[in-house]
Amino acid sequence: MSTFKALNIESDDESDIEIDDTKEIQIEEALKLYQTALKYHSEGPQSYDKAADAYRALFESDIFKYPESLSELRRLEQYGLPAETDDVLQDELEAGAVAIVNNSDNGPSTLPQILHLSYKNHGEFMLELLQSRIRGQVSSVAYPPVTQNQVAIAAAAALNYFVEALDKDDSDLDLWRRSSAVAGVLGSRRIERFCLEAVLDGDEEGVNGVLSLPGLEEALAGLQLKDLVERLRDQLSLGQPPLTNIKKRKASTMLQRKLAPYPTISITQQQWGEVRSTLPHPARFVLQPPNDWAELGDLILRQMLAEQHGGAPAVPGSGIAFDLSLLSPQPAPLKPHSPFSGSPSRESAQNMASTVSEQFPGLDQGQLTLLPQSEQSRIADPVTVPAEPAGTVSASTESASMTLPTRKRSTDAAGLHDAGEGRTKSKRLRARESLADTATAHENIVPSLSKQYQADLDYFQSIDACCFEAIGALMKKFGVHGFELAQDPQLDAYHKQGSPNAESTVDVGLQNACTNLTEFLRDNCDSLAPLLFGQLANGSPDADGVTKSGISKRAGFEGASKTEIPSMPSDVGLYGWLQSMDDDWYHVKDIAFAWLMSLLRAHDTTDYQTTYTRYRWSERLKTMVVRMIVNLDDHIYEKLREPLDEFATEEARVIEKTYKDSADDMARTKTDEEVIQTLFELHLDIYSLIKEPNSGVDQDTVVAQGDRLQRWCDLARTAMRRRADMQDQPSLSDPLNLRHLWALTFHLNVCDDVTQEHVIACLDELRAIFKAAADPVIELVNNAVMPELSVVTIDGEVSRLTTKDFFEKVFDESQTDPMPLIESLEPMLEYLIRNPVKNDDEAMRSDQDGDTSRDRSTAIFLREHTEVENLYPEPPGTHELIAVLRDRNVSVQIMLWQRLRQAYEAINYIPMIVSCYFRGIELQMSDIKNSQSRVDVPPIARQINLLKTLRQLPGLVNPSLKLVQSHEDALECMDNERLRSIMNALVELLQLLHAFNVFEDTIRISQRQPPTTDAGLPLMTLPAITVYFHDLEIRTWVVLYLLFKEALSQNRDIFSTPNEDRFELLQAVHRSVGARGFVHESNRIFLKLLKQEMFQLTMVDRHELELSQVLYDMYGIKCYLNPAIECLEHRSPSEPLDKNVALQTLDLLMAQASRLTIRDLVKHPLKDTIDKVHGALVRKKPTDAILRNREVYRAYLKSPINPIELYKCLQGEGQLTTIPVQQEQAVPAAKGWYFLMGHIALSKFRSQKRTGPSPTEDIDIAIAFFMQDLEYSMDHWETWYRLAQAYDSKVEESITWSSEKINSSPHELAQLQRAAIHCYTLATALAMRSADLAFETSSKMADLYADFAMRIYASSREPLSMQAFSLGDVEKYFSTHTVIKGKPFKEMRVFVAWRFAKVLFQRALASNPKSWTLHFALGKCLWKMHSANEAVRGHDQIPSTQQVLQAFIRAIEYLPEKRDSRDTKREPILEPHYKLVSIVHKMVQRRDLSPSEGCRVLEASHHSCSVAPCEDLDHWEPYILSVLKNVRTADKSNWHHRMVARAAHIIYDNNEGDFGSAIGAKHELTQQIFTKTMVMNVWRPDNERPGRHFVYTTRYVRFFVKLLEQLMDRASLDALARRLRKRTTDFFEHGALWLEICSAYLRVLRRYGQVPIGHEITVFGALVHPHFPAQKDALEKWCQDSEASANNAVHEVLKEVMEIKRLNSSLCKPAAIDDLIGDAYALLYETVGRRLWREQEANAAPSAPTSQVAPVSDTTQPKTNSMSLAHLMNVDDTPEPSKYSPMANTPTPAEPAPTVRKKVGVGRREIRAAAEACVAKATAAAPVPTRQTTLDGRAQMIRGPPGPDVESRAGSRAGSIHDSADDESELSDVDESVVNEAELERQVRKPMFPGLTRRSPEVVVEAEHDDAEEMDEDADTAGVDPEGVTAEADGAEAAGDAVDGDLGGSTRTTDTAGDSAHESVVPDGTGAGVAAIP
Repeated sequence: MSTFKALNIESDDESDIEIDDTKEIQIEEALKLYQTALKYHSEGPQSYDKAADAYRALFESDIFKYPESLSELRRLEQYGLPAETDDVLQDELEAGAVAIVNNSDNGPSTLPQILHLSYKNHGEFMLELLQSRIRGQVSSVAYPPVTQNQVAIAAAAALNYFVEALDKDDSDLDLWRRSSAVAGVLGSRRIERFCLEAVLDGDEEGVNGVLSLPGLEEALAGLQLKDLVERLRDQLSLGQPPLTNIKKRKASTMLQRKLAPYPTISITQQQWGEVRSTLPHPARFVLQPPNDWAELGDLILRQMLAEQHGGAPAVPGSGIAFDLSLLSPQPAPLKPHSPFSGSPSRESAQNMASTVSEQFPGLDQGQLTLLPQSEQSRIADPVTVPAEPAGTVSASTESASMTLPTRKRSTDAAGLHDAGEGRTKSKRLRARESLADTATAHENIVPSLSKQYQADLDYFQSIDACCFEAIGALMKKFGVHGFELAQDPQLDAYHKQGSPNAESTVDVGLQNACTNLTEFLRDNCDSLAPLLFGQLANGSPDADGVTKSGISKRAGFEGASKTEIPSMPSDVGLYGWLQSMDDDWYHVKDIAFAWLMSLLRAHDTTDYQTTYTRYRWSERLKTMVVRMIVNLDDHIYEKLREPLDEFATEEARVIEKTYKDSADDMARTKTDEEVIQTLFELHLDIYSLIKEPNSGVDQDTVVAQGDRLQRWCDLARTAMRRRADMQDQPSLSDPLNLRHLWALTFHLNVCDDVTQEHVIACLDELRAIFKAAADPVIELVNNAVMPELSVVTIDGEVSRLTTKDFFEKVFDESQTDPMPLIESLEPMLEYLIRNPVKNDDEAMRSDQDGDTSRDRSTAIFLREHTEVENLYPEPPGTHELIAVLRDRNVSVQIMLWQRLRQAYEAINYIPMIVSCYFRGIELQMSDIKNSQSRVDVPPIARQINLLKTLRQLPGLVNPSLKLVQSHEDALECMDNERLRSIMNALVELLQLLHAFNVFEDTIRISQRQPPTTDAGLPLMTLPAITVYFHDLEIRTWVVLYLLFKEALSQNRDIFSTPNEDRFELLQAVHRSVGARGFVHESNRIFLKLLKQEMFQLTMVDRHELELSQVLYDMYGIKCYLNPAIECLEHRSPSEPLDKNVALQTLDLLMAQASRLTIRDLVKHPLKDTIDKVHGALVRKKPTDAILRNREVYRAYLKSPINPIELYKCLQGEGQLTTIPVQQEQAVPAAKGWYFLMGHIALSKFRSQKRTGPSPTEDIDIAIAFFMQDLEYSMDHWETWYRLAQAYDSKVEESITWSSEKINSSPHELAQLQRAAIHCYTLATALAMRSADLAFETSSKMADLYADFAMRIYASSREPLSMQAFSLGDVEKYFSTHTVIKGKPFKEMRVFVAWRFAKVLFQRALASNPKSWTLHFALGKCLWKMHSANEAVRGHDQIPSTQQVLQAFIRAIEYLPEKRDSRDTKREPILEPHYKLVSIVHKMVQRRDLSPSEGCRVLEASHHSCSVAPCEDLDHWEPYILSVLKNVRTADKSNWHHRMVARAAHIIYDNNEGDFGSAIGAKHELTQQIFTKTMVMNVWRPDNERPGRHFVYTTRYVRFFVKLLEQLMDRASLDALARRLRKRTTDFFEHGALWLEICSAYLRVLRRYGQVPIGHEITVFGALVHPHFPAQKDALEKWCQDSEASANNAVHEVLKEVMEIKRLNSSLCKPAAIDDLIGDAYALLYETVGRRLWREQEANAAPSAPTSQVAPVSDTTQPKTNSMSLAHLMNVDDTPEPSKYSPMANTPTPAEPAPTVRKKVGVGRREIRAAAEACVAKATAAAPVPTRQTTLDGRAQMIRGPPGPDVESRAGSRAGSIHDSADDESELSDVDESVVNEAELERQVRKPMFPGLTRRSPEVVVEAEHDDAEEMDEDADTAGVDPEGVTAEADGAEAAGDAVDGDLGGSTRTTDTAGDSAHESVVPDGTGAGVAAIP
């Protein structure tokens, strides 16, 4: 991935050109190289050279350098375990196959696949190339004939590639089979068997499923496995499944050859095997050249073991050689057979080979041409190349100057030096050329980088200075001195100087320890890191010499010699030795013996020193020597015993004595004796170490090694006797003789059958011999048992043996009673601790050596603060033992303290267990100071000792910390002296660990690069070391704090402020470790301690800041007030917040939140923390008390409002009866947490700037939180207040943006108001009696009074209108002389509400007298009281005029002014100005003020200054209008509307009936409020009370409708009606307002068309029914003719009223609309219809027959007597046919025919249907009258009206004379059906839905009414017209003319027919349906 770097830092190796080198691009480039190589590979032998180049380029790509590209084992070796799994056991790691994702689009996922295929195909290529060479398919010039050795090397190299491929994907069975074939070629039967088993194991059934494998290859693998097991003679495996299940089959030779992966190689190997069997000479194995002597030994030993175990062909007489093609000799003069005479170096050529034979090993005489990466980097860097001796010419230098061919296609190599003419140079070349310029720029950057580094380093130094200065001052009070080294800002100077600062008061050993620790981190981090983690072999020189079972032989005594033994060079003389071995034929055992002799035999005859005595062997070389002498013991013994056997005879001795003067013989003799003695000592070393019980070696091996030791002891004795015989006089000064005597003595010590007394006697004799030899000191650093031979060592061994009984008793595991051990050990160990110095001379010498002035000052302090001297009596009988322990290493004392601790653990006495741990820490720190103060010891040795000691410290610090934290009495035994002692040790340890911090700081600020390997890769051990030191430092700080806390409790007189001291120490440590980013180490133990302590130190100042930092470090929550400044980033990963911590954090968050205003808190980052903490809290199940309180609150909030309780709350009276709740049951509520959460949610909602409806979830959440707070206690008055505000906000949100709830849900709003008023009541009562006297509280109470007053006033005014105070149906039983039921109390009158609000406003003004809003609201309240009539106010006193006006004048005075005249965004506040003008005008009109007084009052408003005052009423109206105009002018954005409406009223009210006044008022309203299209522009100002907007809109519409009616403006009324019908949620009481506008519109239409009222009855009441259908068609045609009916006013009225009916859509009762429809149609029928009929009669008269009797006109009919019985019986007002019939004058026949009674009058439905047909479209055909036959044979003439006629009938005016005309009489139906039966037969139509069921008329009426209401509600909810059309759309209007408002255009009609009704729908001619009920 691309990385980021600082802009002000530029590294040395960066260029100005950015190189895109991301991982995705590298993988893509490698994929291209792989495809290229695969292409050449597939082309065959002719392209193998190109394929080799391609594969070489592929493996040079960057993807093979990734850590994930390495094998899992190699990755763990190089990088160690991942950081997150350091604490996890390694056996938990599971190795598995790498999943290969076949996704070419995703780059990183293809990496394992590319690696797998690359390794696999490259191995295949190498083997195919080998086969091609064998077959001769490649050029013989480039590829010489193949040798057997080259085949083996090539096969081994290919197998390595296969292993790498299988590491990436082990599911490739074909690759397993091929690997087995290659292993067979190499002769490795184990690998071959493993691969074959892996092939069979690929199936899920494993090897057991081999018989079911379908492939021949798998089956052949099974047969090969069985054959291999048979050849290995593994009878056990052959006799077990699955091999027993495999049948022995013989595959054909052709099939085997076909399936063999590499047949050519196999056949060649077989041929070579046959030839080899016939040749007389054995084979010679060529091994890879080693890099050093240890690797050489490893190669020899592996070859030897392979021949012994069958891993390599054991041919008799076979030899070993080494491939020296890659090793070049150094031309210094060397002896041919002297292995130590020179130091060869490798080739320095780093260019890649360009041919296949040079590139791959084993293809060109098996020579390697590729150097390892580390070797290439060493050669490429000229600084690391060792200097050549003067006067010599290095062959490597000459080769380095040569230019070898490379595959870099540069223009220079191609001879194209001028690159300007061709393509431009690549980015890499340009970057290379710019390095020179970069170097120049780097010189200027270095000073600035140094300043930056110093600035960054100063930051850490300042933190450390503050930290250690504070802690040092605290520790100094208690006598603990330290931190001087840590306070030194130039601590790094100690690391660079050879000697410590002489002026420093810090211990010299501690200074050296810091220096050595830094040098270890800087230079030896990788090599010595295993020492820190205990990864050392037992028995190595660096292993710990003290074991649990006893004391080691060396026992930790300091040797007498101080000389430094150099380390042995790894490859000195190696090349010459290998060359000498290749010159002759040597067997592997001979080579092994020669290798061993090269190390143990002296080659310099001057001093006869070997590498064993001259150099310090490396661990690896020592291990190889031990393994070699153990595995090759017989051969070595025989080789060295042969010369001694010859010496055994007397003749040989004489001959030897004769030639003793021969120099060569003497040298050879000395050399052999030296070798034998050395081997004797090495075997003694091995036996002594493995004999220990905890060595882990089995007994058989110990016995075998003991036999070897005894055999070499005898051989050494013989050799030394021969040596003595060869010398004239044996000398005691001969080191070899002394070594022999020493080894014999110590051999006796390890023998089981030798007594201790005999061993001590031998040691005394040996001591005498050393004394006689002048106390020589012989160092054998490569022997762990006898590293030093001196008198001092002998004395130590004697002391060890003499005290052996004591140690055996101490470390006796079988001892069960710990008390004797405690009684014997503890006094002695305590004496050693308290008296560490032997005598005064030693004490003086210690002071001279620089043993800490700090220790002397500590002793002085102890004398001053203790009554007795720091002396501890020596326990009797322990003098000698104490002397021995003083002489021994401190590790012995540590083991004794450990044993004492185990004894105390047996009795489980925690205080002394902890004390033993602490003593161990003190001894370890003392050992560090002593060992590091020895300047004669080499630095590397001091580093080793330091790391070994540091390795022991976590085992002491960690358990002691655990015990102290888990047991309260853990420090019970720690008195002041012990506390000072351990605290001094811990301070010194922290000083030492701080050296690591300083070193890490230089890396952290990039001043120093991290340590790297030789290849330049980062050290994988450094992260582990970092974690180790961080963990130890964190735990040490915690232990030190716990001890300091104990010291505080024991020394109250010294520490007067213990809490502040604890806080200061914790804060200082937190800042120091937090700045370095490891405060979370050691499983957050320090952060947990900080959290625990900070929650307790709440009384300390600044504890909130420190606790906030701790919570941020642990959980990532920010509890700061100013996070940008206070929050420190400590890079600590956060963990989830648990409920317990969240509960503890409440107090901190409450305290922090109290410092912020609630408005700031809503936007503060602290709110996010509060939400996170609340989410972690777990709410407990409510108790019975909480549930009971919850029910009480719910019932109270729903109860009606008692006026008496309102007035009582002003005196502080008011209480609810609740059950107390324990604090433990509701901890968050008791702390006020729920109130805080509710207040945040409420403030979040109230602080939002809303421009439209918004969700009320925040209010609901706030109410829920407030209720939870009240469930715990009801005594918190602010909770009631905020709960009231929440309900108030819910009311305001419900009525601010829409009037829907005002019109539809007034009861819900009333309940919310009651809840708010109840909450305000209790809040006021509780605040009056329990609120504190703080300034903030008085301000909150003023807000409470103001909000309470505003709630009361708003509930009393429209649109709420006192609904909250209504009792409704609330009743209560009263017991008088009887039980009666009545209202519980009297409802609150509106005047009383105003008076109560006035009192609250006045109280609010007392605390906030300059609030204009309070004065304004008080003025409105006073004005309502002042203007109330007697019915409203009753006997109450009203406020005076001056009081009312003074409130508004004060409001104007306290209005905020603009801060800047350029502030145009802030709108002026005009409400007080307008209200003053309006009220003054009303008072002048009411004669409360004279015009002159009114003018003086209005002078308070600056808007009246420009208007001349008036003195009389005649000039008052112009004056007040001018003032209003000025107020309107100030409203630049036309936001306010009340001034416009008030001006219109002033113009119109005084001349209400005047037409000009109406015109003027309309003009005023249309200037701003109403547009020409009747769009109402009324906006809600900011200071307008919620809900009043809809009241004003309703008032303006009513006033405007009144004006339009007076002006007869039908167009405006029509447009206004259409607007009003659609905006159902914009007006208060929308239904009533709609009814008013409809009524006014109908009145205007009736006046316009001069349509008389009830004209329908007049015209159609006496009309003979059969004449109506015949005559209405002509009128219908005339109405549809637009030209004929264009100027007819009645026709226009009819059309408009039909549109009104469509708009109405059952919103109001349509009776008045239907009346106007009928009257208008009747007027048309009477006027236009008669004219049309006469014209038709005139046209039809000539063609009529003369014999036909003319019909009698209905105008000639006499007036019917309305009181006659016939008229009363005729419900349709039809004249009596017998009297008025035209046939009345005809003579009556003898037998009179039955008279046919004709129907008189026309039904209203038919009239409406005819009227609707008249206004239908001209293209629509007239409806055809039909007759429907009932079941009983009756028929009815039907014309379906397109409207809800049932509702119109139900909603008709009371007493209407045409109510009975809706239905036709049953008798008329019968008569009509009898007379006109034939005609009805032709005209009848079938109903559309004939199967409709019958239902009663009442059901029909109710159903239609419900359907209409549902349709209206749905239309209102959707916000569209119920008809789905708009008034502006002409097409929609035309379509709506034919629709009646019912769905689908169908109409319903009902008619009474007995007790049932039948409904059917038939289509009419207009496309609408006609419903009929027979």
